[in-house]
Amino acid sequence: MRVNTGQTGIDGTWVVSAIPTSTIFTFTSSTQTLATGSISQGAFGKYPSNYTLASSTSGIVTNCVFSNPTASSATVNLTINGTAVAKQLTIAGNSSTFLDIKQYFATTQSIVVGASVPQIDTQVSGITIV
Repeated sequence: MRVNTGQTGIDGTWVVSAIPTSTIFTFTSSTQTLATGSISQGAFGKYPSNYTLASSTSGIVTNCVFSNPTASSATVNLTINGTAVAKQLTIAGNSSTFLDIKQYFATTQSIVVGASVPQIDTQVSGITIV
């Protein structure tokens, strides 16, 4: 399982050791002792992917392509600098959706893509300004 919460000691790839209820899972951290925490699906969907711009650079996102290879429709969220650019965008089964955007983002800011299914393929294109 991949955890991406922004909390040191929790984020990383872990092996789930138990699932005691439908809303709780456990894993063992070898890096530090953690208090009981809460991790939810969040605003970006079940399967988030994150890109953070390197320090001392800025960038412009120019377009995005979302492809859904599954037979069922799925939803996608795209957030740049904490602003929702696409929210609950439906991608039909076995199809792709293209977004043409021009969005600036500054050093250390992030692009986050989340989807309702793990099979969604995402391509975010743009330029980095050094």
